[in-house]
Amino acid sequence: MLALVLVLTMVIGSVAMITAADNAYAAGTTTVSFHETGLATGTNWIVELVSGPTFIEKSSATTYLNVSITVNGSYSFSVINPDGYSGSPSTGTVSITDWDANGTAIISESITFTPTAKTYPVTFYTGTGNLTAGQVWSVTVNGITQSSNTNTVGPFNLENGTYSFTIPDVGHYYATPFKGAFTVAGNTSLPKWMKGTLQNNITFSYGYTVSFEASKLPLYVPWSVTLNGVTNSTTGSSAYVDFSIKNGNYSYSINIAPDWTASPSSGTLDVSGNPVNQTITFTEVLYKIIFVETGLPSGTAWIININGVPYPTTNGTVILTEHNGSYSYSAESMPGYTASPASGTVALGYNDVTVHIIYSTSTVKSGSGNGTGGGFSLPTLTTLTTFFHSETGIVTIALVAIIIIGLVVVAETRGHENKGNHSKHKTA
Repeated sequence: MLALVLVLTMVIGSVAMITAADNAYAAGTTTVSFHETGLATGTNWIVELVSGPTFIEKSSATTYLNVSITVNGSYSFSVINPDGYSGSPSTGTVSITDWDANGTAIISESITFTPTAKTYPVTFYTGTGNLTAGQVWSVTVNGITQSSNTNTVGPFNLENGTYSFTIPDVGHYYATPFKGAFTVAGNTSLPKWMKGTLQNNITFSYGYTVSFEASKLPLYVPWSVTLNGVTNSTTGSSAYVDFSIKNGNYSYSINIAPDWTASPSSGTLDVSGNPVNQTITFTEVLYKIIFVETGLPSGTAWIININGVPYPTTNGTVILTEHNGSYSYSAESMPGYTASPASGTVALGYNDVTVHIIYSTSTVKSGSGNGTGGGFSLPTLTTLTTFFHSETGIVTIALVAIIIIGLVVVAETRGHENKGNHSKHKTA
């Protein structure tokens, strides 16, 4: 009898426990419990969970934050850091299965907060009417993603510094701007659409983004793209030219000053349910200044100065490759020759330029103050050099040398004879 009572007691107790469990975890609901450590008492903290179109945001001013989930699936979570704190992990994933949804377990996540430097809130806004009410959109700042089903995403609590952001497409809708950078400097230099006024906010448009990106082109150089008859250009501070367009096949062309060439300079793009990115590589175009010398003997050295820099050569041509602009030059006179023009300016304007330098012989004539008198011209140094290197010149030099040696020998012989005669007279 006693045994029967004990058995009945155990059965009734088990039923009571099952009933209690059912009351604690309602069938079809799973509780994800986040537990924090490190925050000052009473500090509010927030966790967001996203799974497809499902968006859940919860906040707590205690150490626990519980989220009830009734739909199975994989949920990504993000921890919104309170001002002055950084949570770890800041993101993660929880998976709700049929077994969990029966209310038989609690999923726990621990978040540890550590104090950080002073931060400033940065919030992204979108105008109403762009997206369907309740549609989830997200922003990623320096690798941290936050999402929302309202017209704001954030705040991102950021220290002073420069940050990059991206805003992914939402279905067929794309954001403008969809990527970029901003600087936090005491919350005084943020773009208007980050300051809480819904002016100049982020807009979502129906279609797909076609983005042209400049490669190897300084930001200060303006350029534009014509896509399907519509031309968009840069403002001098971006490497991108963006369009929004529906599915289809479209032609484009690149427009830039003649100082640069684009590759590809034109083409076609196929937009078919996804954003399209096209990189355009730019190459700077340089032009030639060609100086051609005539009048000097072949192989004679001469010098051309360009913007004060000398370029000596023994060739008849000097070629320089330069940017568009103005360049001053001067041609130095060579021994026995003068240049014409002796100086000038070259203007490069999207074409090569050739300058002819003509050398002519220079002579020194009588009456010019050289003290030679007479009515003849002194030979130039070049003329003398050419003569002495010829066969006639060599023979002439040899004959002159023989004559000089002969004169020296005669002079020495006569000197000895005179000395002998003098000695004889003295002896006598």
